[in-house]
Amino acid sequence: MSGSELRQLRTIAGLTQEQAARELDVTQRTIWRWEHEVNRIDELKAKAIREILLAVIFAPGRTQSVRNGRWPHVRPAGV
Repeated sequence: MSGSELRQLRTIAGLTQEQAARELDVTQRTIWRWEHEVNRIDELKAKAIREILLAVIFAPGRTQSVRNGRWPHVRPAGV
């Protein structure tokens, strides 16, 4: 997962870096470092991050425009 992909998913989910950090149980500084590619996200963490952020994006009650908005290619596995 690249830093730009993380930033894109976080933005689609409507989360600040601080909110994403809480969701992912890391610090805001870690989110910043990942997004700016100061630190690399290993594959296992990347998979977990995708699943968590996609769960936020596709949570019940989210508007259809958020789900199918600017990046309609982002879908959870199996959908």
